[in-house]
Amino acid sequence: MKQANGIRHLRHGFLMKIDEVLSWLRALAPEDTAMDGDPIGLLIHPVVRDVKHVVVCLDATPAIALAAAREGAELIVCHHPLIYRPLSAILESDPIGQSAITLIQEGIALYAMHTNWDRAQGGINDTLAQKIGMVEIQPLAATGNAQAARIGKISACTVSVLASHITSVLALASEDALRFSQEFSQRIVQTLAVCGGAGAMLLQDALAAGADAFVTSDVRHHEFIDATARGVVLIDAGHGATERPGMASLAQQMSIQFPNLTITYLA
Repeated sequence: MKQANGIRHLRHGFLMKIDEVLSWLRALAPEDTAMDGDPIGLLIHPVVRDVKHVVVCLDATPAIALAAAREGAELIVCHHPLIYRPLSAILESDPIGQSAITLIQEGIALYAMHTNWDRAQGGINDTLAQKIGMVEIQPLAATGNAQAARIGKISACTVSVLASHITSVLALASEDALRFSQEFSQRIVQTLAVCGGAGAMLLQDALAAGADAFVTSDVRHHEFIDATARGVVLIDAGHGATERPGMASLAQQMSIQFPNLTITYLA
């Protein structure tokens, strides 16, 4: 896998039908498993039905859209949907509008895999759990939103050691600085729950499942206070940092499934 200007090229490709790619993605993470109201799926439809180059990313930002255009991609597969709620106007001054305008002008289709990819086997949360080194991985709960999160075992260690390990394996940057209640730094952890992205609302599920600690992101002040009062170690490892491994994994899986396509992962 070579890297140039932050772009990792997995293969050089040949034309195939975009519907074949979308069909495989939908089988991998069925759209009907997404949370209610999550605007996943084909958000910008293809101008042409053939594809030879696919870009995989976390967010279809203006910079990603321009990079995809420069790369000659026909399809972007992103994690976070570009449009969460209806727009009253598409403006070049707005980042969402910038991305949409670029993609439409360049004829690039956009497909979002969000909470359905969180939940899927081999998706965001399975990849996060494996990256941290968890074993005996299973859904945090059998029903509800907690199905997306994972729980499993790690080698027993202190919270301080676990925090250093997570910082290393997720290559946390300054914007993703890891946070946890320092009073728990010497607490021993062996059963760990994880939820990529913002998952602090699942704290009660993690507690009920017997987790010693819960790794997620976007934890608010009162959520740390609540977790501390309940005696659960809540670890905020950064939104992007907890989800990027799952998108990199998706790019790798696509490169195996479609060896004749060029698959580019943009971090």
